[in-house]
Amino acid sequence: MRNILIMKVGALGDIVRTTPILRKFKDDDVTWLTSEKGIPLLKGNPYIRRTLSLDHSIHNIHDRAYDLVLNMDEDQVCCLLSSKLLNEGQAKSFYGYFMEKSSISYIGNDLAWFDIGLSSRFRQEKSQDPRWHNKADELKWHNRRTYEDHLFSILGYKFNGEEPILYCQGRTTPNMVGLQNPSDRDTKWPMKRWNNYEELKERIEYAGYSTRILGIRPNLEDHIKDIAECSFVICEDSLPMQIAIALKKPTIALFICTSPQEIYGYGRLAKVVSPRLKKYFYRRDFDPEAASTISTKRVWEEFENVVNSNICI
Repeated sequence: MRNILIMKVGALGDIVRTTPILRKFKDDDVTWLTSEKGIPLLKGNPYIRRTLSLDHSIHNIHDRAYDLVLNMDEDQVCCLLSSKLLNEGQAKSFYGYFMEKSSISYIGNDLAWFDIGLSSRFRQEKSQDPRWHNKADELKWHNRRTYEDHLFSILGYKFNGEEPILYCQGRTTPNMVGLQNPSDRDTKWPMKRWNNYEELKERIEYAGYSTRILGIRPNLEDHIKDIAECSFVICEDSLPMQIAIALKKPTIALFICTSPQEIYGYGRLAKVVSPRLKKYFYRRDFDPEAASTISTKRVWEEFENVVNSNICI
């Protein structure tokens, strides 16, 4: 049995989509370092022996040596911690982000995911396409691999559709459609937001379905349960999407400024992509016109397709 350490702190949706790698460590002793907010996403996970909080129990991380450390977080505290574990000989094998001198670097069997991230070695290289600020942004636009494919490859594994792991006891309510709350969101990508949920809600209810607005709750476990009780979920590329996928809900996700290629849908995710995706791709500012690039009619048609087939393409 190996001692394994995984560091994934944020964003919360990224914690969920990192859990498939646990299936490679099911016979090992796994410690997962996350944020206090992220702990409910890992609660009850049968493949995690202990969960440590970056906020309250980070000191416990030094109580043992690790056969393998994986840091998938560019958070500076995590990167400094990675370097300390390496320097003190507590990480026999290491993959992911670490601090080298005063900058963030990375190690892995496959560096493609890191090369399109915020700490990419290509951030200082100019792109030939004027749309992109640097070569890393251009590489991200052309990436066609999912996060899970990249994640497994970093460790030298092949991704074969291993499922995410999220524990919840909620029961499905027939014909309940969960809709993302258009105002109760915290995102560093403001143009993810689609503003036609009220119009869509009216149309869905007129067709005989009940709806639930999936607002973020003070207790994240309640938010997970809200999604678990839905028969279908319509949202953006967001935490509700990752939770719905993990709970095996037929889901429709809207992509206005983020990459649809990076999301693995497990055969139950329908993607509605803005025709102006390249214009808004990972921009951190806000253009109110972005939300109108996907019509209510387009989302309703996709919902009808999902309901009629119950198979997401």
